[in-house]
Amino acid sequence: MKSLILNSLNDDSHKSLLLRRGIGNIFISGTSTLLSFGVAVILTRLLGASNFGIYTYYLEIVLIAVIPAQFGLPNLIVRETAKGLETKEWGAIKGLWNWSTLITSSITVLIIVFAGIYLGFNDSIINTNYKYIILWGILLIPLSSLTALRGASLRGLHQVIRGQLPDNLIQPGLYFLFIILSAVIFHDTLNIQGAFFFQVLAAGIAFIFGAFVLIRYTPQELKLATPAFKNRIWAKSAFSLALLNGIDVLNRRISIILLGFLVSSAQIGIFKVALQMANFTEFGLRVINPILAPEIAKHYAQQNKQMLQQLATQSSRIILLLNLFISIIYLFCGKSFLLFFFGREYLSAFGVILILILGQLINSMTGPVVMFLNMTGHENDTVKARSGALIMTAILIFLLTPAIGISGTAMAISIGMIFWNVMLAFFAYKRLGIVCLPISFSHTIGLQE
Repeated sequence: MKSLILNSLNDDSHKSLLLRRGIGNIFISGTSTLLSFGVAVILTRLLGASNFGIYTYYLEIVLIAVIPAQFGLPNLIVRETAKGLETKEWGAIKGLWNWSTLITSSITVLIIVFAGIYLGFNDSIINTNYKYIILWGILLIPLSSLTALRGASLRGLHQVIRGQLPDNLIQPGLYFLFIILSAVIFHDTLNIQGAFFFQVLAAGIAFIFGAFVLIRYTPQELKLATPAFKNRIWAKSAFSLALLNGIDVLNRRISIILLGFLVSSAQIGIFKVALQMANFTEFGLRVINPILAPEIAKHYAQQNKQMLQQLATQSSRIILLLNLFISIIYLFCGKSFLLFFFGREYLSAFGVILILILGQLINSMTGPVVMFLNMTGHENDTVKARSGALIMTAILIFLLTPAIGISGTAMAISIGMIFWNVMLAFFAYKRLGIVCLPISFSHTIGLQE
């Protein structure tokens, strides 16, 4: 991995940047991906395909509910904190942090209240057992949302690795441990409610850990600063970023929700396994994006055109190479992986995986194009492209899934992914003069007005 990064970078400053932060980030992202995969393996074995499908379906609903709670604030915090750090605007940073916490907490309370009222008055609509599953899931909303804010604050302070620890290492690590212990102590009697309970417990501990880390690494000048508020400016940007985040999450999760109306719970479970496997091809993006986010904001503020183009080219190259490597392994060993980890019941997921990774190859070619647009104030362009892709994907799922099953769902996702990547690459070139492709350029075109 180290040699891959070294060979892909020519500029010494970029080598220093990506090697210094990248090696630690590779460990965090790699471990997180493996832990999530391990959890999926254990749950599929303990719950079976049908119950795993039910667990997946309700978890996706909860994760979608996190969208309004976060209100696009994590990306806003990363961007504005990185910019404020450069200009020493400590009061504005502190004000943004306080305002974001208040907004997220208020929205979360409203979601919980309305969800509680709905569940309390709909005994005939929702199965009693599922009610308890949802109630446990609701507790994930404030924990996930506030943890995301703390992580974003740390990343904005250039504490990229520490900012990812709660979400990407502590929470999945504890969840994996709890499920293992449950399987050993209770002898494979884990049910869906228990799986949700352990997830809430892990998220709670991760939240507490993240809060302590943020306190530890907040600069003293920031701690002593008087909060300065730019509510209108922040609200306007946050609204656009909230739309973007919501559309992004829906693009990732709409398939599971729609499959709930089209196929059996067992088929949902099989499709989730395919998604879990295909997610390994996003490894490069997961490694690079957190590193680049504050750097893009900083260099854009400095109008450093050459650095932005170099970051785009070099990061796209790394992401594509990593994706190609993982895709080739899947091509030759995918069926063996499915049989070994999940069992014969999930072998039908292989074809679905191959379709999904085709879309991911296009996704990797444009590199961190989403991050370039979001960190430079062009999030509206991202909203346009991703919302168009969301509508296209939803329509194609309803058209293709009844005809050819979950393979059609995978086709819909890949087509939508190709669409928004092409659109975003166009917008990045038009707005920034940046070519987000793994191709070297002898010059930069320049930032557009």
